[in-house]
Amino acid sequence: MNGLAPLRSPVALLSAFALTCALSATAVAVLAPPAHAAEGGALTITPAAGDLVTRPAFTAGEFTGSCPEAYRPGEGKPFAVHPVLEAPDGSTTTLGSKIRDLTQDGAKQRFSMEGGLNFPVGARLSPAHPQGRYAIVVRCAKSTSNNLRGQDYRVPIDVSTDGWTVAAPGAATDVQVAAESVAVPDSGEMRIKATVTVTPATLDGTARFHIGGQAVQVPVTAGKAEAVSEERYATGADVPVEVMFNPADRVANEPSTTWTTYTVTAPVPTLTASPSDTPTTGTPTGEPTDDPTDDPTGEPTEPADLDVTDEEGNVLGADPVLEAGQKVLVTARGYTENATVKAVLADSEAALPDATADAEGTVKAYAFTVPEDIADGDHTLTLTEDRTGGHSVAFAFVTGERTSPTPDPSDTAGTDSGGTTGGNTAGGTGGTTGGGTGGSGATANDPLASTGSRIAAIGLGSLALLSLGAALVIHVRRKGLLAFGTPTGH
Repeated sequence: MNGLAPLRSPVALLSAFALTCALSATAVAVLAPPAHAAEGGALTITPAAGDLVTRPAFTAGEFTGSCPEAYRPGEGKPFAVHPVLEAPDGSTTTLGSKIRDLTQDGAKQRFSMEGGLNFPVGARLSPAHPQGRYAIVVRCAKSTSNNLRGQDYRVPIDVSTDGWTVAAPGAATDVQVAAESVAVPDSGEMRIKATVTVTPATLDGTARFHIGGQAVQVPVTAGKAEAVSEERYATGADVPVEVMFNPADRVANEPSTTWTTYTVTAPVPTLTASPSDTPTTGTPTGEPTDDPTDDPTGEPTEPADLDVTDEEGNVLGADPVLEAGQKVLVTARGYTENATVKAVLADSEAALPDATADAEGTVKAYAFTVPEDIADGDHTLTLTEDRTGGHSVAFAFVTGERTSPTPDPSDTAGTDSGGTTGGNTAGGTGGTTGGGTGGSGATANDPLASTGSRIAAIGLGSLALLSLGAALVIHVRRKGLLAFGTPTGH
């Protein structure tokens, strides 16, 4: 009778080691967090104070930095930015048309607000926040429907009944976002789960997520917040994920923003231990059971705050183009049960009927008709709960002809196989640092950062580990360091 063979031969152990190293390196490449774009930075505007009725709200501005190269409207053409007013709750509304005549002076970008469609500060104030700590923001613009929220240049302002004035910024905050795929059972599709980390973790506030075309706002607890997209995506889809952290005390602390583009991938399966080289014998002792032992633990995801459709039920995307006289149906969520909700069209004297939230705090299918005399440009319809500090949801849209930007090859080639687009990482942390207390981590004409070279290096490392393991096995066998004795026992 032959004796038992050794449980593991040295050859098998060395081969298994090399294979494990390769699999580990591959897993790191797949699970590596996406790079984030560097945030914008400080904005300087002229004048530094004003009233609530003058248009434009300010005449000129400058900032140090640039926009992602993929946002350039064409080779040799200057970048465009969009001036917006940021309310204390983090919502934004336009202050004017896109600015397409930026002039570069070294690392600085300068622009003028003269010409185009402009609004006074007073006409763009949130009904829920007639006074308080606002901010004027210029945002990198790619088209009228796709502005990069994470690439902001901002200056805080204090608004009162007498006017506005530039304010000293609060302490800087930092927000980082990581995205992952969540499989939808029996569909082959994925939802996107975005997780935010805020520094300092002791701050209270909210995180406003934009995942694809959906927006949702959730509270930040212990420096963390997460949201899962309601929309489903096919693997390989590139989805923009943008987040703004809005601190509860905007005077003491500055908001911060970040963004990335996530390529939807199937979740990586969990690696399990390989079977033993030596088969074992014995009688199974476990009894099969027909009852499942695991209960589902996932919680349902809250839907986005806003859905808008046309009269035929077709879903409208972000910042849609509407025509005078067109009717849309607006569904807004997050209000108090049975609350009265006021509808206001900014920069318009049109009297709009009130809405009433249902028992779940939702205004369903509010009928809004674009006024016949509306001017061409950017507009915002705001639905605000009729109480102090009431919840507010804004619907932005455009009237008039929208110009299409010149196609840029980098629009499609700028996304690498790692599924991210980004600029320089601020402070080398892989995330972005917001705040507007100084210049940006970006420099003029910096291209987006790419994770492709990082993953390629990891892949080459995997091959090197495999080659090292194989060479080690061959070497020890040739040197006679491995011996195989005759099994003992008969």
